Amino acid sequence: MTITSAPTRPGIVALADPRARDADLTGAKAAALAKAAAMGLPVLDGFVLTTAWSDREHSPEVLWRKLSGGGTRALVVRSSSIAEDGTEQSMAGMFTSVLGVRGWPDFRDAVEQVLASADAPAPAAAGAGAAMAVLVQPFLAARWGGVVFTADPITGRTDRMMITAVRGGPDAVVSGAEDGWTAMLARSGRVRRVVAQNSPRLPATVRRKVVRMALRVERMFGAPQDVEWAVDERGTVRLLQARPITTLHGRVDGPILGPGPLAETFPDPLRPLEQDVWLAPMAEGLRVALELTGAAPARRIRESPIATAVLGIAVADLELLGVIRPRRRWIGLLDPRPGARKLGAAIRVGRLAAAMPALAHEICERVDTDLAEVPPLTELTRAQLLAVLDNSRTSLTALHGYEALAGMLAGPGESAPTAAAMALTALGTARAENVPADRVVAEFPVVLALTPPRIGPQSQCLPRERQFAGIGVGE
Repeated sequence: MTITSAPTRPGIVALADPRARDADLTGAKAAALAKAAAMGLPVLDGFVLTTAWSDREHSPEVLWRKLSGGGTRALVVRSSSIAEDGTEQSMAGMFTSVLGVRGWPDFRDAVEQVLASADAPAPAAAGAGAAMAVLVQPFLAARWGGVVFTADPITGRTDRMMITAVRGGPDAVVSGAEDGWTAMLARSGRVRRVVAQNSPRLPATVRRKVVRMALRVERMFGAPQDVEWAVDERGTVRLLQARPITTLHGRVDGPILGPGPLAETFPDPLRPLEQDVWLAPMAEGLRVALELTGAAPARRIRESPIATAVLGIAVADLELLGVIRPRRRWIGLLDPRPGARKLGAAIRVGRLAAAMPALAHEICERVDTDLAEVPPLTELTRAQLLAVLDNSRTSLTALHGYEALAGMLAGPGESAPTAAAMALTALGTARAENVPADRVVAEFPVVLALTPPRIGPQSQCLPRERQFAGIGVGE
């Protein structure tokens, strides 16, 4: 029987060594640079203290002397964990790097700092404790430095790039100390929009060099990249680091949901029955109002939830309701008119505006009559209670629809008090008229706007010095 021993894992490898491309041996950062160097990309020389390194067995002094010129040239000692720079999380900035290291004692201290950061509390929550290698390269006295994303890291658009640049090295940008000069670029390198101007503008010739280098990195790795770069004194663009853009999950085209105008009505999380009884009618009423006024394309309305719940919190389509500006598409450039100005909608809007006061008065009277005819809930059978709930959905749909139409058809400068303001006014009137506590809600139902709606016993929302039908009012 022949016993074959496993190959010995090297403790130190040069960055140009093919073994340096093994991320399990040299960590993700160093392995990526080793691969890039092998493909002819402008990577600085260096060496790696691997995940198998032991100072007792492999002293890096010979390689340190060669790379630093016996201590006359400053070095950079950087972390290269096997947990860094993955496709799911980059862990950028979670581990230690030491810049401008001179002298053998300082080098040894820097290596110890980097290795110790593998067990620091911050990365522990992100799954660290993973093996750590140490990447050693010359310190570059850069004329320009920064980062470039080969896709838009916010929207996910792959026909856009984003670049940030500062004078000197990129460390201030990477650490977040400086915003630098930031711009959105076409993939040709042309500036489409300047986002920040906290540093001098990057010269066009340098910008084009950086873009060409970054696109080479993207092609080599086969995916959009977050590239750290620097320009040396001779004008050569150097690749300092490359990692996948971990925030890139495709372009976002869905609706933007948020509490927005629903926060006052539904400040507390809603249970499933409450969502069904209250949110569904609100969404339907808003949908009808939007369709009648032509305030948005029919398909946009049809595909939107308009109002729904996320983890119990009531949220609305903020763009559709006009809370935030819509993300205009190319068709808007061809026909920028608001949807409500389209001919069919304009005719309906004109008729609705004229009839709105009478319609609103009629619907309010009808709903008040229906509510007055509902006997005490304790006297209802289960079937009758379900019928009341079903009818209330129909009434709420109509009320929300008219409420939305009233707001959409209001003239310039017209405004109305909020429900909370009306409730406080009514409560003040009840107190001034000495209305008995058990009659306040019956005579001034708008005071219910002061408490979050819920199915079940009403909770207190104000101090209990004085109470009106479950609503506490402080002095």
